[in-house]
Amino acid sequence: NVAMLLLRFLPVRSIWQAPAMKSGVERILWACYLALVANAVARTIVVINLLPVERMEELTRSGLWLLMLAVNMVIGLAFILSLLASALREILQALRSERDHDALTSLLNRRSFFESAQMRLRSARSPGWALLVCDVDHFKRVNDAWGHAAGDEVLQIVGQTLQQQVRQDDLVARFGGEEFVVLLRCADMSVAAGIAERMRGQLAKTHCAAIAGAVTASFGVAGVGSSEDLPRALQRADALLYLAKNAGRNRVAWDASPGVVAV
Repeated sequence: NVAMLLLRFLPVRSIWQAPAMKSGVERILWACYLALVANAVARTIVVINLLPVERMEELTRSGLWLLMLAVNMVIGLAFILSLLASALREILQALRSERDHDALTSLLNRRSFFESAQMRLRSARSPGWALLVCDVDHFKRVNDAWGHAAGDEVLQIVGQTLQQQVRQDDLVARFGGEEFVVLLRCADMSVAAGIAERMRGQLAKTHCAAIAGAVTASFGVAGVGSSEDLPRALQRADALLYLAKNAGRNRVAWDASPGVVAV
């Protein structure tokens, strides 16, 4: 009993020093474990203090001993069930993360972006949103000249740079290939265009060892009025992106005012 008690005490310090547990399953899991420790303490005290060694066989046949075994079984079963629930929850979270994120850049994928964007756009607290579409310039040349491994490194650099330039509530996604999309909580298109320009400038001065140079990208920026407007806003931003590319690449095109495009 003393040996079992000492073994169960081993993780207690880690439990107390662990960060706050946000999941109810985790709290139940550790509560059950601490109950197992408390039960081991009680059983050890009973064995040591209530009966001398020569009468130990009487204790193991008593109702008290059977009660302690039953309590230990119930707590242990609760611990096992909560442990299985916690493990299942972690597996589901890992599967959901793999489903929702791009494997190369760890950004949201296209499907997850639309789900998250729809939720944000339906929020009544949101004053306005802007959609940024980013496309790496001459990406096919990168793959042809330096190989696909270099192309992957370029995409990772672009994804990291875009993610570093936005706030926590904004969304950054890789739509596929060399195309990225950003949803900004910003009602002023000139401000959104300034953020896109900052992203473009940061990319242009970021050295990529795989291609022995910097990465450039073009941007299209359009406003988003509502969740229903998201597909049309994506089309407008995509059209503006191609205007930026046709104007020489490595630049930002945006809706300056109704009927006016700034490049």
